[in-house]
Amino acid sequence: MKRYVFLLLYAATAFVGATTLSQAPQAISHDQAIGIAESDSGFLGTWVQACAGDGMWHVSAFSKSAKPPVLYVIDATSGKILYRNQNSDVPVSLTGNATNEQDEAMLITDTGFKTRMDGLQRWPGNALNKRVVVTGVLKSRAEPQGTSTLCRARLTLLGAKWKLAK
Repeated sequence: MKRYVFLLLYAATAFVGATTLSQAPQAISHDQAIGIAESDSGFLGTWVQACAGDGMWHVSAFSKSAKPPVLYVIDATSGKILYRNQNSDVPVSLTGNATNEQDEAMLITDTGFKTRMDGLQRWPGNALNKRVVVTGVLKSRAEPQGTSTLCRARLTLLGAKWKLAK
């Protein structure tokens, strides 16, 4: 019986260790990411959410007041703000490299974050691996992970229109 319990505990420890090792290191916590955004802009809104995704924190906030929704993209290791938008309902233009990943058209921006292109499954040959300018509404799509403070996020440019960069 003791051997069975030992093997069960050993297997559980190995599973937890493997799960922990597979996650990307994040020096910046959920609360720190929110604090970075708040120190940059002050009051963010009534409903604030920070979700991890692709080595970044996506901090989004909105309120019922006249303040528009905000979006921050923060490097999860350094805490550097890679992107900020004080009105995430307004289209923005981003410049970067066009890549395809797992049947998704992606833009790796000049500041280092990745976003998916809504409505574009793959980049056409004349744009693939080239610098492009993309205009659309950047949104962070959160997928809850069991609690209100933990979620996985993906950035998506909605209504994306693109052209080759000059």
